[in-house]
Amino acid sequence: MQEWVRQGIDKHKGKRETCGFCGNPIPAGLWDKLDAHFSKESEELRKVLKAQIQTLETAKQNLDDFLNLEKEMFYASINSKYDALIKTWTATSKAYSKSIDKLIAQIKEREKDIFKEKVLGEIKDESENILELLKAFNLLIEEHNLKTSTLSKDQQAARSDLRISEVAKFIKDIDYKKKLEEIELLFKNATVVEQEKNNMQIKIKLLNEEKRTLEAQAKDESKGAELVNQHLTHFFGHDELKLVAEGESPNMKFKITRDNVDANNLSEGECSLISFCYFIARMEDEMKDDLNNNKLIIYIDDPISSLDSNHIFFMFSLIESIIAKPKKYGQLFISTHNLDFLKYLKQLTIPKEKAFPESKPKNSLNHFLIERTNKTTAQLKLAPDYLKNYITEFNYLFNQIYKCSNSDKATIGHSYQYNFGNNMRKFLEAYLFYKYPSHNFSLDQRLDKFFENDTITINLINRVVHEYSHLGEHFDRGLEPIDVDAISKIAKAVISKIETSDPNQYSALMESISD
Repeated sequence: MQEWVRQGIDKHKGKRETCGFCGNPIPAGLWDKLDAHFSKESEELRKVLKAQIQTLETAKQNLDDFLNLEKEMFYASINSKYDALIKTWTATSKAYSKSIDKLIAQIKEREKDIFKEKVLGEIKDESENILELLKAFNLLIEEHNLKTSTLSKDQQAARSDLRISEVAKFIKDIDYKKKLEEIELLFKNATVVEQEKNNMQIKIKLLNEEKRTLEAQAKDESKGAELVNQHLTHFFGHDELKLVAEGESPNMKFKITRDNVDANNLSEGECSLISFCYFIARMEDEMKDDLNNNKLIIYIDDPISSLDSNHIFFMFSLIESIIAKPKKYGQLFISTHNLDFLKYLKQLTIPKEKAFPESKPKNSLNHFLIERTNKTTAQLKLAPDYLKNYITEFNYLFNQIYKCSNSDKATIGHSYQYNFGNNMRKFLEAYLFYKYPSHNFSLDQRLDKFFENDTITINLINRVVHEYSHLGEHFDRGLEPIDVDAISKIAKAVISKIETSDPNQYSALMESISD
C-alpha cells in the first residue's frame, strides 16, 4: 500500500484536483498528512537506492562489453592459453552478473518498503576473481607483444630447424652415402669421356683440314662458269652469251663472250642476267654443305632491272628451282619494287618451318614494305593486306589514290606526290577500259562519259594523266611534282565518283585495301 500511495503522490500532487482513480475531489489536508508519513529523509534514501540500482545496471552492462579480445589477435602458439582464460572469464562474468542481479533485486525490495529495515542476504563477491582474470589477460597480451619483438629470431630458428629436418629426411631418402659413391664413379667416367672427346675433336680438326685441302685440289672454277652458262641457256634462252674461264686455278679469270666473240657492250639487262646466274651458281655451291646450309642467309635485292616479262618469269623460276624448292637455307630475303615480280614471288615454295633448329615460329613467311617518310629517311613496315593477298596492280593503284584523297597536305608523302600522275593514269586506263571496253573509245572519251561532261574535273584529271605521266611537250612540267592540294582534290573527285556511280565496285575495292 505504501508503494501504491507513493506512486499516487507522484501522479497527483501539483498536477490534479481530482482523484485519477475514483474521480472525487482531493481533500485539502491530504497532502500534509501524506507528507508527514513520507518524510524527507525517506525520499532521500529512495533516491540513493535508485542511484545504486542504476550504478549496478551500468556495471553489469559494462562487464558484458568490457572484454573485446579475439583469438585471432594472438599467435597460434598461445591460443591454448587464451582458450583457457576465456572459458574461465565466461564462467566468472556470469557469476558476477548473477550476484549483481541478486543485489539489485534486494535493493528494489527495500525501496518498496522504505520504512522497514532489512538484512542484506548473502551475495558472493566475484570482483577479486574478475580483477585476477584481467591481470591474466594483460600477461597474455604482454607475452604476445614480447613474441612480436622476437618474431624475426623465432622465424629464423624455425626455418633453420625445418631446413635441417628436410635435409636429414632427404639424406635418408636418397641414401646419401651411396649417392656419393655413385657421383665419384661418374666423375671418373666423365674424365675418361672428356679425354675421348678431346681426342675426337683433334681428329675432326685434322679431317676438316684434309677435306679443305682435297676440295682446293678438286676445285675447278671452269665448272662454275659452265653452270652459269647452263642457267643462261636453260632459263633465259641466251645461247649466244657465255661465261668463259681462262687460265689455271688459282689464277683463273673469266670473260663474257657473245657468239664466241668478246662481248664489250652489254645491256643493263644482260649484265643483270649474267651476274644473277653467277650468284645462283655460288648459292648452289654453298647449299651443298649439308652441315652448314641451315645457317645460310640469302638476300636477293631487286634482281629485276631492264627485263621484259619473260625474263622476269625466268628469274623467278631460277630462284624457285635452285633455292626455294630444295629449302637448303636458313633465311631467304627477296626485295623488289616490281609488282609483276612480286606476283610471281607469291607462288614461291615456302618451308613449313624456319630452318634454324632453335626457333620454330608459327608463320615462316612475312611481308614488309619500305616506305619513304621524307627525303632522307624511310621506314620498314608490315606490308598491307592488299599487297600480301592480291596479285594484281589494280588494288595497289586504288590504294595509292585513296590515301591521297583521304590525307591532308601535311601527310601526303613525296612518294605519293611524285608517283601520283602515273598511278592515276594507269588506274583510270584499267578501270575505265573494263567499264567501257569499246575499242572506239580513247581515254579522254571514257573520262567524258564517266564524269558526265564535268569539264572542270575532266580538265584537272587530263592535266595530271598527260602532263605528269606522258611528258611529251610538257617535259619541263614533269620535272616538278604536282601540287599537294591538287593531288588531294583530284583524288577525292575520282574516289567520290566511283562511290556514287558504282557502289558495289567501290565497296569491293575498299574491302581489298583494308588492313
